[in-house]
Order: sequence, then structure tokens, then C-alpha cells
Amino acid sequence: MVAETGRRSFQWRALLFFEALTLAAGGIGALLGGNFSLDELKAPPLAPPSIAFPVVWSILYLLMGFAAYMVWNAYDIDGPRALRLYLLQLAVNALWPLFYFRLGWRYFAFFWLVLLIALVILTATAFRYIRKPAFYLFIPYILWLFYAAYLNLGYRDEHGLGAGEIDFLTPEGYDVVVPPGEKMKICAFLWTYFGYPTSSYEGVNVEQMRYNCGRILAQNDEGTQVDFVAGVPDSGTAHAIGYANESGIPFARPFIKYTPTWPRSFMPQNQSVRNQVAHMKLIPVDVLIRDKRLLFIDDSVVRGTQMRETVDFLYESGAKEVHIRPACPPIMFGCKYLNFSRSTSDMDLISRSVIQELEGEEGFRHLEEYCDARTGRYDRMVEGVCRRMRVTTLRYQTLKGMLDAIGIDPDKVCTYCWTGRE
Repeated sequence: MVAETGRRSFQWRALLFFEALTLAAGGIGALLGGNFSLDELKAPPLAPPSIAFPVVWSILYLLMGFAAYMVWNAYDIDGPRALRLYLLQLAVNALWPLFYFRLGWRYFAFFWLVLLIALVILTATAFRYIRKPAFYLFIPYILWLFYAAYLNLGYRDEHGLGAGEIDFLTPEGYDVVVPPGEKMKICAFLWTYFGYPTSSYEGVNVEQMRYNCGRILAQNDEGTQVDFVAGVPDSGTAHAIGYANESGIPFARPFIKYTPTWPRSFMPQNQSVRNQVAHMKLIPVDVLIRDKRLLFIDDSVVRGTQMRETVDFLYESGAKEVHIRPACPPIMFGCKYLNFSRSTSDMDLISRSVIQELEGEEGFRHLEEYCDARTGRYDRMVEGVCRRMRVTTLRYQTLKGMLDAIGIDPDKVCTYCWTGRE
């Protein structure tokens, strides 16, 4: 550590020079960045509003300029070297907007920012050995640069696929192979089951839709007396939180899903293996199950075998009552567009199986009634599914409730598996 060798008297002109020099570097950076709008960028989570950037950077430049003046004013033998580092980091700082905004070199800009952080740390360290207050003035700058590195790696929306559109991804971007059509039918299961919670389709976030769906379920389910509301993990969790918040019934996790093996229990080809996989993934929390009345929300009930295994598991663990609220209507038709299941017949669907049990082949001539929640046939089918799964009560989400939770034009949503209509 080099001790101070002297200190000049306070000089306004010198202070103004360093402040002007620093602000000028910021101004050059803004010019090199071109005409950009921060509002046009797809900001990652925890990104501040656009107005914060010019305010924060102006404050940081003023602090930096004052720190540089303090080092110059210290009249230290190491001052020139420290100020050269200061000028170098200013130059690197000024070039970053060119790479990020004007040229769009996101990853190169990130590594350039890493270089800037390294130079700033070296500069701050050099300042510390000359004037400690100058070092402290650099700390907000360093912290902001680390935050900027996080923002730098944020992604933005480049292009949204239209109805039936096929694109080919290339290193340079993408090529549209088949242009979008005018009509769209997007699968509702993207929101209720398949979609990742952070994903959005047609501007509707998966997690938010599931929360809304659970809230609507609760609105149509008044009077149910239970101790806890839970979701069948993982796709049922957000539904359950929405239900719990709307109903005022506490949310809980009576069992934990262990998933380092099969990500989806419907994937194995053999039914006995599917049942075993579904069972081995569940770890009970005894204090939240034993002697408790539980209401579970699952994304759907397809074959019913997994749900029946889950219900048996809960009763074996000491549950007093088990109530089931699927987040979509009864599935009546196998999907004719996506091969997401190993099932080869509609009779694998628990709803179809119960209809056959109730009326035989005659029941299949009344499928439209069975799809309508306002009919007696629908009620008898639900009662049959309830008995087969051995649950206390069973109430499905309505088709209208599910579509309301999605919130886009219903004509743009495919509901074939519930209605049989394309």
C-alpha cells in the first residue's frame, strides 16, 4: 500500500472536468447504441422499469467522476496509473451499447461486460490504495454492473408461430417454411397439463391460467367442507393454489412427488408399470394426511388408474375423506391429432368405460348428452367414475370454466377430447 504523498486544495474546475468527462463517456455510449427503446426488449424477471436506467446511470457517472477527482486531488505517485485504468474502463463502458443494442451481439456484449467488470474492479482497487472514499464511491457502480450482466443475458421474443406455421431454425435466425393460416385451433391441454409453468401461449401464461382455473373451480364448488386443498403434483399445484385462495381453505402438500425417474407416469407402455411408477413417485406427509379431509385437484382424469392409485395411497396413509376436482371436463374422445398417450382405444378412457357399464353400446349413441354437464346422463356418469375411483366426491371443471380460465376466443381453442367437435 502506497501512502498519500500530498493533497491539492479543492478545485471546482478539476471536479467539473472529471464529471463532464465521465458524463461524456456515457453520452457517447448512448449515441453508439443507436435509436433503441428499452420497452422493446424482452426483459427478464426482476428487471426495473425503463425510466430507472437513465436515472441510475446518471447517478453512477456522477459518483465515478467525483471518485476520479478525489484520486487526482490526492496527488499520489500511483494516481496516474489509477486514472489511466479509469479512462480505459470508461472507454470499454462506452462501447458496450454499440455491441448490445446497435449490433445485437448479445453474447459478445455479455463477455464485453465481464471485461468491463474486471477493469472496474482493478480501478476501484487502485483507487482504494490512494483514497478509500473514492473506492467506496465505486461500489454502487460495481453492483450495478453485476446486475446489468444478469439483464444482459435476458432473452427477448423474436417471433411467434401462427396457426399451422412451420419454421426452420438456422444459426442466423429462422426461415418460414409454411406460412401461418387464418384459422387456429390450439390445444387446451397446453395450459391445463402439458405446458411448462413459465410458458405462454397466445399471450396466456400457463401458471396464471391454472390459477384462474382453480379459482373458478372454487366458485362453482361452494359448501365443500375439507381441511386442506392440495394439487396432484406438479401440474395440479397452481390449480390448487387458486382454489385455496378463492375458497379460503388452507393449501397444503400432503405428499411430495419424487421425479428423478419417469417425468410422466403415462409414458410406460405397460399399465402395471404405469401404476408402479405413479405410486413410487409419491412420498406422504403423515401429519397432513392422517384423519384429514382432503380435496385434491388434478389436471385431468384420463384412464383413472393413476388417480385410483393415488386415492388408495391416501386412504392407506390415514386420510379420512378424499375429494377430487379435475381441472377440465371428463375426457370423452381420444386425441386424433397428438400421439401423447399409448392408448389405442377410446374405451381406455374411464368416462367411456363407465358409460358402457351404465348403458352398454346404447350409451355411445348419447355421447352428446354425456358431454353436457346439465343432463342426467352426465350426472350418472360422474357418479360412476366417483365410485370406481373410490373418492368421497367428484366434480369436474366445466367446459365454460376451463375456457374462461384460458381467456382467449373459444373458437381458437381445440376441445375435441371433451366435445368430439372439431
